[in-house]
This record gives sequence, C-alpha cells and structure tokens, in this order.
Amino acid sequence: QSVRFTQRLIVIFEDELAELEALEPPADRRAAFKRYLQARRRAIGYIEDGLAAAKGENPLAYADAQSAVAAEQVERAKLAERSGFSECSNPLTGGKAAAAP
Repeated sequence: QSVRFTQRLIVIFEDELAELEALEPPADRRAAFKRYLQARRRAIGYIEDGLAAAKGENPLAYADAQSAVAAEQVERAKLAERSGFSECSNPLTGGKAAAAP
C-alpha cells in the first residue's frame, strides 16, 4: 500500500509543480518563487526516496523520507506566501486538507 500511495503522491506533486512552473510571477516575487519551486522539487526528491524505501521494504527509511517532507513544510508555506500565494503549501489543520498547489 505504501508503494501505491507514494507513487500517487509523486504524480500529484509533479503535476502541481508543472502547473506552477508554467506561471510567470511578478518581477518583485521571482526570487521567492524560484526558491519555492526548488523547495517543491526537494520535497519530490524526499518522496521519491520514500518510494525507494517502500519498494525495498525499509520502514525506517520510509519514515525518514516522510519526516523530511514534513520538516520543510513550514518553509514551503512561507516561500509560497512570499511568492504571492495565499493557500499553497499550507500545513494540514483541523482535519482539513490544505489547498493545492
């Protein structure tokens, strides 16, 4: 189940990243937007690490990968806000899913 879940998550993150990369940010927000995209790419890398761990049946490495994604969530949310997004990369709160991307 972890493999299928993680594969779906990667597809979602990559689709969101592709949509974001198609945007042209205002000039005064380009640097923050670039850092935001880099942080999103890094998160995808962690998720890919988790997929490899799940395929290798390594629950500790899988948990480490999930922790790495979660550890940078606040940073991604701040970068999204600095980029001009008001709902991107917000952490989950109150049992509700955060708005994407």
